[in-house]
Amino acid sequence: MKSPPLHLQISQKIRLDIQEGRYHLGARLPTEEELCKQFKASRPTLRQALTTLANEGLIMRRPRTGSTVLASQPQIVLSHSVNSVNELLDYPGVMVRKILAMSYIKTDATLANAIHCPVNMEWFRIVSLRFQNNSNIPLCLTTYY
Repeated sequence: MKSPPLHLQISQKIRLDIQEGRYHLGARLPTEEELCKQFKASRPTLRQALTTLANEGLIMRRPRTGSTVLASQPQIVLSHSVNSVNELLDYPGVMVRKILAMSYIKTDATLANAIHCPVNMEWFRIVSLRFQNNSNIPLCLTTYY
């Protein structure tokens, strides 16, 4: 049987280290150079492994500061981008939306990683419930930035 590609082996090992507490929440991973030596891998291979972990929400990668552990388990995120306020308000058209909160916020590390922006950036946040027409049972809680 063929072994998985090296980048997948590396991401699996680092994921396991995070889950077992070797790297705790908020901890910085070793530098790319140190990880390349540890795994006997090229920098592009290592970066591919780290990108996998970042896409799972386990780490946040930042140039010149390294990778920081954000979570011990992969995060499930549904993300839908829109290009205008009208498009946002029309999504989806057959639903009723009840706005629960609207406010300006500053991104923390976790949110900045999720919406791909710098930490401490100001965004306008809308939190709402969605209902199907003619129903009082909420279908989802949605947060827009």
